[in-house]
Amino acid sequence: MLIAFGKYLKILRGRRNLSLSDVVTLTKSYPEPVGKGYLSRVERGLARIGFSKMVALSRAYEISLDAFGEKFSLDLEVDELKNAPNTNGKTFGELTEEGIAFSQRGMKWHCHARHLIHSTGHTATRASNLRERYSLTGSLRGRQDGMPSP
Repeated sequence: MLIAFGKYLKILRGRRNLSLSDVVTLTKSYPEPVGKGYLSRVERGLARIGFSKMVALSRAYEISLDAFGEKFSLDLEVDELKNAPNTNGKTFGELTEEGIAFSQRGMKWHCHARHLIHSTGHTATRASNLRERYSLTGSLRGRQDGMPSP
């Protein structure tokens, strides 16, 4: 699940000094208000937020829906990187064979990763290090704290 996005929501709520109950009250007038238990699960990364709830939270936290959507999208990308293949110690031939097999199975990210490694001159170890770095930082671009730029 999206642990980084949940932490982001918790930080936003904390910066506005809102309790879970306060958020429930602020979102009560929306077609799909945010429940206390649901928000708690989302903040802990145990549930994925729906679009209608994201709209309500963006208004309650006074953050643009675009900023929410971008953060959510980036975290989805990072979440996908966690399942990227391990490329440590593999030869060009092995990577090429795996790329073909992944392509035949429709696994585009895996196939693209093999192509990217060799077209940019990165070694397999470098690609693995990048994957680990991005999965630990929680963001591929933007500010260090994961908050939207002012």
